[in-house]
Amino acid sequence: MIRMCKNIAFNFLYNVKLKNKMFISHLIIAIIPSLLFISILYGHLTSKILNDTIYNEQALSMQKKEKVEDIIGQIDEALDSISKHPFIKNLNLDGANIDNSKLNKEEFNDFLLQAKTYIDQDTPIKNIRVYIDEPFSSLLQQDSIKYNVLRPLKNIKPSYWHGIFSSKNINYLVCPSLYLTPAERVNLGDYAIIYKLPYTNSNEPAIYLAAYFSEASVQSVLEENIKFANSVTYLIDNRDTLVSSTNPIMVGRYLLKYKDVVEYIGKTSTFTSKTWAFERIYLSYNRIQGTPWYMISAISANDILAESRITLFRILFVYALTTILILYMAFFISNTIVKRISSVINQMNLFSITVPKKLDIYQGDDEIGDLINTYNYMIERINNLLVDIENSAKELRKSEFKALQAQINPHFLYNTLDMISWLSNKGEHKKVNEAIQSMSKFYKLTLNKGNNTVTLREELNHVSLYVKLQNMRFEDKIDFIIDIPDELLDYEVPNIILQPIVENSIQHGILAKESKEGCIIIMGWMEDNRITLIVSDDGIGMSPKKISNILSCKGASSTGSNVAIYNINKRLQLFYNQTKGLVYRSTEGVGTEVEINIPANLKNKG
Repeated sequence: MIRMCKNIAFNFLYNVKLKNKMFISHLIIAIIPSLLFISILYGHLTSKILNDTIYNEQALSMQKKEKVEDIIGQIDEALDSISKHPFIKNLNLDGANIDNSKLNKEEFNDFLLQAKTYIDQDTPIKNIRVYIDEPFSSLLQQDSIKYNVLRPLKNIKPSYWHGIFSSKNINYLVCPSLYLTPAERVNLGDYAIIYKLPYTNSNEPAIYLAAYFSEASVQSVLEENIKFANSVTYLIDNRDTLVSSTNPIMVGRYLLKYKDVVEYIGKTSTFTSKTWAFERIYLSYNRIQGTPWYMISAISANDILAESRITLFRILFVYALTTILILYMAFFISNTIVKRISSVINQMNLFSITVPKKLDIYQGDDEIGDLINTYNYMIERINNLLVDIENSAKELRKSEFKALQAQINPHFLYNTLDMISWLSNKGEHKKVNEAIQSMSKFYKLTLNKGNNTVTLREELNHVSLYVKLQNMRFEDKIDFIIDIPDELLDYEVPNIILQPIVENSIQHGILAKESKEGCIIIMGWMEDNRITLIVSDDGIGMSPKKISNILSCKGASSTGSNVAIYNINKRLQLFYNQTKGLVYRSTEGVGTEVEINIPANLKNKG
């Protein structure tokens, strides 16, 4: 393990690029301490957010409890006041023997007005009803004309709440919507608080005083300041009836039975951490005074911690931006150093393929600036030496070129004079005269006023004169075809490069055939700003070894030396400073093809 660490350290110190080394170093310095700090901060932050959230939710839960109790208290206060009205007290006598005609009409009207006032005032009460028995039928009839507060007892006998009163010895009941009849829920209200007022001299109740209010009044309190999507606050009564909830879906997940609330959560009303279906949650409950209700709140721990994660992400975002800025500055600083060093290295790597150049960048006054200054001085000295060497090489190439060209001209002159001598011996004086004129034009083009280059047009004219002279000698047995686009004719080529190749094709290719007849074709085209010329013949062809001997000027053929082709190959290499001059492709018994590939340069007519 220690050895591996040493190897990694050694590789980092000596083998990693300087730019990457500086970047990685700054990255480590920027990230590792910050990550340690953030991990510690996250632990403290999570604990603080959790405690603060639970504290706030506890306070909020207490506020909701008090508001629900306030709603119930207002309704209780109204019902208590109504139950003490003289009219109700008179009804609370033995109803079976009471004389309806003796009831005080003013008290009756005052009671109806007071009930109406509680409904119209800013209270949660939506409707008030007094359910009485049949002996008070005349009162029911009179009230139906005014406020419809008094209703017959038979209307609510099918209700669940009436059944509870009938079966239990109770005088007070807070009713959720489940206890009410459909008609009550639709026409009067979702919830109700009901007083049972028994007759004074009877065991059977005769009067029920009911105040109806809406679920929305309670629901709005429960839904105040809900922060978490997976939380719920709900009310449950002692008959395990769900009174109200803020989230019907979540209440199904966290619903407790009434009898299990205190045992499961504990006797304290503060939030308690529990594991519920493999999920950590916080539960609290409050008893709603004046009712048999518990208000239970459940919050998922993940929701609480999500807030800390959001805060952490914000910190990480700011940290990431800061880190990026730091790394950018580190990259910028390291780049100013490495870029100058890399420029020196890149220029030095180019020594093998191009002329070295001075660095045209800001040097600076530091150690790297001194290095660049020394490098530029060295390059200046090297370039001066290269210029001297190049000038010497040019002079040498000119001398070699002229010497090679001088070798070609006597060679062709000898062959031409030989042909004229042969014609003269045959007594063909007209052909001798034509041959001498053609040779005169030929040499005029050959000399070319001492220029080393001619247009392709002039070079083709030159080789055409040569073939004409040869056909005069060999009785027109050589077919000569030129297939070159006119647009290439004004491009420059070295002087006397086609004639020796054609001469070789005639002497060593066509005339070596039994028929002594054949065809020579010169083709050309331009591609990628280079001109390609092909000279092909249908002579006897040659072996690869013979091609090698021709290009290297080794040995001699039966018809003459290989010096002419060797000279052309050498001239092309010297003139264009390229490794290849002539490219031969030949098949014995089929023919030979010679390729010349040179840069495309228009001939300067000046």
